[in-house]
Amino acid sequence: MFTVSQAAKLLGLARSTLLYYERIGLVRPDRGRANRYRQYSREDIDRLFMVRQLQKAGLSLKECARCLAGEMPTEMLDERLAEVERRMADLARTRLLLAALQARAGGRNGPPGGEELRQWHRQFEALAPMGHDEMLRRLGFSEKESIYIRMVSKDMTDNETYMKHFFWVHEQVPFQGVGSPETTRRAFEMIPNPESVARIIDIGCGAGGPALRLAKLTKAAITAVDNHQPFLGALERNAANEGLGGRINTVNASMTELPFADESFDLIWAEGSAFVMGVETALEQWRRLVPAGRWMAISEVTWLTEKPSPETVEFFAAEYPDISNIETRQKQAEDCGWRVLGAFVQPPSDWQAYYGQMPGPLAKARKEFGPSRAFDNIEAEIKMYDDHGDEYGHFCMVLEKRA
Repeated sequence: MFTVSQAAKLLGLARSTLLYYERIGLVRPDRGRANRYRQYSREDIDRLFMVRQLQKAGLSLKECARCLAGEMPTEMLDERLAEVERRMADLARTRLLLAALQARAGGRNGPPGGEELRQWHRQFEALAPMGHDEMLRRLGFSEKESIYIRMVSKDMTDNETYMKHFFWVHEQVPFQGVGSPETTRRAFEMIPNPESVARIIDIGCGAGGPALRLAKLTKAAITAVDNHQPFLGALERNAANEGLGGRINTVNASMTELPFADESFDLIWAEGSAFVMGVETALEQWRRLVPAGRWMAISEVTWLTEKPSPETVEFFAAEYPDISNIETRQKQAEDCGWRVLGAFVQPPSDWQAYYGQMPGPLAKARKEFGPSRAFDNIEAEIKMYDDHGDEYGHFCMVLEKRA
């Protein structure tokens, strides 16, 4: 037999907790005949130990009592099991995160990131993108590395390898985004007095498809900005080959920290690049680059249906949580001080041309580097469009800055 103090110590409970359990009927210790002191049997201790385990599994004391009485409600147990599994998944992600942070702090290679840690990055980005960026910057990642981890690799333990493979594929193809000469022309012709455009900035230019098209449509001086130097080098070579080298100036810079004075341009061009910093943030921050009455053309992935399939929703929740619908994009532009002059959804042929150039370089990349999550993700993106491309598209807006 055990006294109250002995039982409490054995179970790791406060004496008051043990007495409370007695009060609500979870246990009924004997009373000594001589002194009426509580005496806990081995069975009482085992019963209370079971209560403790059930509580750790997430059951309330009332639910514990039901289980001890032989009542095992399936629905309740299913709920508790699901809750425990969620907690275990959270703990697994937390463990991986701490191990990665510890390795980063100590200058060592961290453990493989795994899907659990990538899911953590996705959730952090969806809920608090600026906080996500700040955490990565405090860990010593550069602004460029932070963007790649947040928006592309979702992996701070092996971001370098992922981005090496990702860029290798995109360096093999002529253009790095969804677009076409026809789309660029259509957007440009929506600008009032297009002949007055003398200074254009193409943000996130890649190897320069839009910049080269704009150079042929206008007489403007074009500043092409990207943070991946091989893309800029390809643009410079292509511009020189087409006799446009004197018209296009390349600048290696981040779109989040553009090194240009206010009102430096007449037209901002951003085909499929603003997602990197968030469309609404781009609409707000880039506004300073043009005077009132001047323009921006911006295109981004947008829902084309009110009821996208679960597969598509899941895909974009992981890859592009900022996706929105057409009405929201136009309202964001208006709220940020722009007037919508014209808008249209880019044709499927733009997507087909972009993805149609990928199979050859992907096959070559797999032969060169072997298996890679970067290659798998590019192929998954292509398959998603093949299966569900009617549910989303690139929505282009031509905007005028309000005074």
